[in-house]
Amino acid sequence: MKVKDFFEKLSSLIKGKMHHRISEDDVSKNYAVKSANISLWDVPFSIVLVIKKYGWRIFFHKALNYQKLVFERYSEKIIKIINEVKFTLMREGYKKTLVRSLNFILYGKGVLLKKELILRPARLKADSLFHLIQKEIGDNLKKWDDYIVVISHDATKTGAPLTALNVVKSLNKDFNKKVITILIQGGPLEEEFKKYGNVFNLNCTSLTSLSLSEKTAADFLFKKLSEAGANKCICNTVLSGLFLPMLNRYNFSTVGLIHEQAETIKQYNFIDATEKMIHYADKIVFSSNFVRDDFENNFTKFQNEILIRPQGIYLSNIFDGEETVARRMLRKKLGLKDSAKIIFACGFANERKGADLFFEVAEKISRDAKDLQCHFVWMGEWDESLRDKLMKIANEKGFSDRIILNGFENDPSLFFAGSDIFLLTSRQDPFPSVVLNSMDVGVPVVAFERAGGSPEILANQQGILVPYLDVDSMEKEIINLLKDEQLYGIISEKSKKAIKEKFIFKDYVKFLLEQISDNGEIVNSRKTDDLRVSVIVPNYNYEQYLTERLSSIVNQTRKPFEIIFLDDNSGDNSLELAEKFLSKTDIPYKIIKNETNAGCFKQWAKGVREAKGDLIWIAEADDSCEANFLEILVSKFSDPEVGLAFSQSLRMDSDGVKRESYLSYLESIPRSGNRWRRDFINAGEDEIRKYLIVKNTIVNASAVLMRRDLLAELGDNIGGGLAQAGDWYTYVQILSKSKIAFSALPLNFHRYHQNNIVSRSGSNTEPRSMQLLSETFFIHEFILSGFEVSKKCAMFALEHIKLVCRNSLHRELEIIPEFADKLKMYKGKPKRVLFFSTNDGWGGSEVACAKLAQSFFADGWRTALVMSKHNPRPTILNEIKAEKNIEFFERNALDYGKSIRLANFINGFDPDIIFISQGHVFEGAELMKWCQSNGYEYANFIPLVTEHHISIIKPSKECVEENKNFLKSSKMIFSDNQQAQKTMEKIFGVPFDNFSVMRNGFDVQYAQPMTWSNAMDDAYKLIFLGRFHCLHKGLDMLLEVLAMKKWKERPLQIMAFGEGEDRPMMEEYIKKHNIKSFNFCGYTDNLEAEIKKFHGIIFPSRMEGTPISLIDAMLCNRMAVVTPVGGMPDLVIDGQSGFVANDASANGIDECLERAWQKRSEWKNLGENAGKRVKEVVSEFPHEQCIKTINDILI
Repeated sequence: MKVKDFFEKLSSLIKGKMHHRISEDDVSKNYAVKSANISLWDVPFSIVLVIKKYGWRIFFHKALNYQKLVFERYSEKIIKIINEVKFTLMREGYKKTLVRSLNFILYGKGVLLKKELILRPARLKADSLFHLIQKEIGDNLKKWDDYIVVISHDATKTGAPLTALNVVKSLNKDFNKKVITILIQGGPLEEEFKKYGNVFNLNCTSLTSLSLSEKTAADFLFKKLSEAGANKCICNTVLSGLFLPMLNRYNFSTVGLIHEQAETIKQYNFIDATEKMIHYADKIVFSSNFVRDDFENNFTKFQNEILIRPQGIYLSNIFDGEETVARRMLRKKLGLKDSAKIIFACGFANERKGADLFFEVAEKISRDAKDLQCHFVWMGEWDESLRDKLMKIANEKGFSDRIILNGFENDPSLFFAGSDIFLLTSRQDPFPSVVLNSMDVGVPVVAFERAGGSPEILANQQGILVPYLDVDSMEKEIINLLKDEQLYGIISEKSKKAIKEKFIFKDYVKFLLEQISDNGEIVNSRKTDDLRVSVIVPNYNYEQYLTERLSSIVNQTRKPFEIIFLDDNSGDNSLELAEKFLSKTDIPYKIIKNETNAGCFKQWAKGVREAKGDLIWIAEADDSCEANFLEILVSKFSDPEVGLAFSQSLRMDSDGVKRESYLSYLESIPRSGNRWRRDFINAGEDEIRKYLIVKNTIVNASAVLMRRDLLAELGDNIGGGLAQAGDWYTYVQILSKSKIAFSALPLNFHRYHQNNIVSRSGSNTEPRSMQLLSETFFIHEFILSGFEVSKKCAMFALEHIKLVCRNSLHRELEIIPEFADKLKMYKGKPKRVLFFSTNDGWGGSEVACAKLAQSFFADGWRTALVMSKHNPRPTILNEIKAEKNIEFFERNALDYGKSIRLANFINGFDPDIIFISQGHVFEGAELMKWCQSNGYEYANFIPLVTEHHISIIKPSKECVEENKNFLKSSKMIFSDNQQAQKTMEKIFGVPFDNFSVMRNGFDVQYAQPMTWSNAMDDAYKLIFLGRFHCLHKGLDMLLEVLAMKKWKERPLQIMAFGEGEDRPMMEEYIKKHNIKSFNFCGYTDNLEAEIKKFHGIIFPSRMEGTPISLIDAMLCNRMAVVTPVGGMPDLVIDGQSGFVANDASANGIDECLERAWQKRSEWKNLGENAGKRVKEVVSEFPHEQCIKTINDILI
């Protein structure tokens, strides 16, 4: 069947929701049922193989993307599936079976029941959620940057969803955050969530597990959010744990909020979600020590960072301070006398909440303290059967008139403030917020000890605690409290004070934000309404422009707080004009005149000393601006870390004619791209070391707002004593302690005329030009000595100052004696290299990449490493992460720079070169394209270059041509073997002169004494070290050899160390063929010791570079049995240091192993030869040449 025909048939089958049933009898007579697991791309596929006697059929089941099926989109994937099926069948032993057809790709599960084998598509949910996700997120990679994701298990009017709703509300209102709420199930609060951001209701059928379709929907949502820049998530309750593996895969920073106790989790079968939260959340916040301890006694020990923080109180009681009014109103509402005492409780009334115990206490007090006129009020929904049962008892015992069951209240303020006591009868309650609500208005709380987290805050006379479930003691304490006014007053005051000091909800939300913020970022609420702007107007003989300038200030849509007019001893009528103009405005102003000319930056310092506002605007007297200049720029300070904001400027001539912007000046900085064409906020230090190191990118002071406190810290050092570059110096000082914000709107008009400061300082007289160069050197030196500037940016700065010299002095900088020594400082910066592994798996090339990064760091390079996220994280990556010497980023699968987080990491590190480690020659294309688009040079490390690999990938002509061009543009292509160059040239049809051999490092001592023992346990043992991946490592061929009768009879043992996706298939094959000579040994922490236990090493590989473990074994003086692929023949000389097969096949391995077996008495001598041979090929410091080569490239 043609692929297209198959696809059309597939679509019709799914559309018709057809079932394919095979009866049990049919199965037993005509079918053999097998199962296997494979992985296509980054997605695991489950396969059910149904093998017929005279043919076969294969059924896949996996949740695919529920968008409309489009042939053009999936045809390529189907071809890959067919190829993978062929290989899977080969591994299953059906070597000569042809793929006749793919009957189904199902959206469901293959289920073998007692009576029939049912293979069917699962019911497809409506694809409305996918359309919503696509509509809301789409391909807009900026829209969702810096959003906060909040997951709530539902939107019911119960404790946890109400907490989630108020977290979302606070994030939006108090911290000006954009929020995405994800609901596992819906509820009446869904519309409330929508008031504060986007809401995606997954509408899952269960809270305890996800169906395939639900997993797919959630995965699609998190993938799209990640690609669009969202990367922070607050997971409310353990039920959110169901999604944490996906959040982890897409590199979200996560904090899990655990409110539930272990008993509740077990009772409602939340265990799977809980274990996922424990395993995957970056941090876990418990509401109390009680809940944390309860967890540690019932679940796996945590690997996460554990924090304790009660959630605080999110409801502001409208009767705070008006409790007397509330008491009167509540009693009137309930139809009670003013003298009545109200014992209050609330929440969903069930057994866990102790509703039955509440009735018991009510019965006792109603009987024993009638004089107190106590009434027992429960606000909230009820378990109906429990309510009916308890009210029947109350009627029978005669106290039902003292019970008032009130429904849910949107604002329960009246009940909390108007009650006398809050009674918490919960058997278990992690940390009920209602306790805080009561304490907030000074209503004492009575609760059981050991019933949850609330006892932790009710201690120290902030409430009353009684023995667990002791209702008699509870009755006694309530009666005593109602009679003892002094004790009641003490508890009331202490509880109110505790809330005000420790349980402010906004502080709780701020705490959560800080847990998911980058680099421990301090979070503050984002308000700008109260920020005051002081306008400083420095003037020197600008009378003709003053009216326009002052008009542009006073007519701002956001009014300034004050205007400070500084005249620097002008000789015109500026003072008189300013006084006349400003006296007619309602804005406070000062006019200060200098008796002598002080200069620009001394005027700045004077103005800052005089100013009282929060922000400073130095509005030069000859410039002008748009009326919304302040309105737009002040809004940039909603981020409290922004210390300087500025806008794009237009040049304006003396007649007020507006001309071009400064884009061409700004975009002349290499690799700046189009950053100046859009708004941005950036870390100040990043701005300094990439852009302000080159030149002053803030071209006009009138375009700038700065925080006054940061300027005040500089004091008289504003301007740094410089005449021409003092503004540049000041900006660097400010940004060393703050962020920068930019508006791409041309809000400022910079007048360029004969008499302004820029024109005068730009005079091409030699003294002034020498002064400008000297001051530029001063700032470059200041930045280079104080900030982590890349070698490349330092050279950009040098090229710019050379250009300034040529333009102003008309000669080369190098020949000016005064500056000869200055040139050295640009060349002394450490180079920066970023290693990027494009392979999503983990194997030898990834280990080699990590080791290479360590070698570059040890050589003094600033080093970064990007690896795919692995779970669990390999040991070497754990070491790198823990040591913090190398900047480390764990990317999502198939992310080669397309996500904002990864792009920001690379751009933030600003490497001089990107070193791409790739699994095969076609794997790095997307990243090389990204490097070229973003102006980064790159080198490549490709250990595995094989035509066999190409036969599987089957690249198109266009793909081959594209990769050829990318690789030809590489600064250097490294491989660990010489054969790779020949294979590459054969694949691409061109020579690669930019090729170099770099041998791998190793994990054992370079100098090894010979250690040996004869046959161990009467057997000869060869070690295999590597991943159990048959396609690459050829382990299926080795097992075929070991299944031969002769090898079963010989005392040869293969000791296999490692793990991999093909282990289940291998175990099944070993069991089926009764192979006793292949042993799975797991991982080892002592590689050298394990190698020395055995007589040699074996590599039956189909595809290989130069395995690190082969070098390790030969350094340990062990001979090797290898196939003739990759760099292995470079090391192993057949018959001298081991044995090399004629080809990579089962027959080739059998023949090679036979020759080795016949010479087993010589293995020791061959091992000694191997130790010598490896040292002829691999030096003790194999990365030295690579480091030297890259270093030479960057000089």
